[in-house]
Amino acid sequence: MIKSLLRKLFGTSKNQNKIKSDKNTEAKVDAFNLEKGSVIPVFLPDFGDSETSKITKWNFKIGETVKEGDILCQIETKKFTIEFESMIHGRIISVSPKNKTLKAGDEICKISNSNK
Repeated sequence: MIKSLLRKLFGTSKNQNKIKSDKNTEAKVDAFNLEKGSVIPVFLPDFGDSETSKITKWNFKIGETVKEGDILCQIETKKFTIEFESMIHGRIISVSPKNKTLKAGDEICKISNSNK
């Protein structure tokens, strides 16, 4: 069940890189409610090969609606660039700045799954 929730929160890549969970990530998943009207934080996955990553491109702006399967952003590590797919349908309410250095577990955006 936790892996399913992680996939919904973090998304999956086109080339199906696996998301590695840890106890901190699982605690974050348990810390909020996924009911309608929730604000869902999306965290940067641990890609395992790099200490830091950065978002080089956002495909959506604050206020726009994303659907499950949409490519949210492009993430670059020292070794590869990956398209980050959303598994959540909702409205983007905040995003991390482009080209900001991020670590695994950092929040990259928030998505509201309410109709408002």
